[in-house]
Amino acid sequence: MRRHSQTQRHPILQPRPVPAPLVLH
Repeated sequence: MRRHSQTQRHPILQPRPVPAPLVLH
């Protein structure tokens, strides 16, 4: 779970850091 947590935590931040704030909403 901890290993996947790092990747699932912000999988969109790597490809595009723009939609990141959209997910927080």
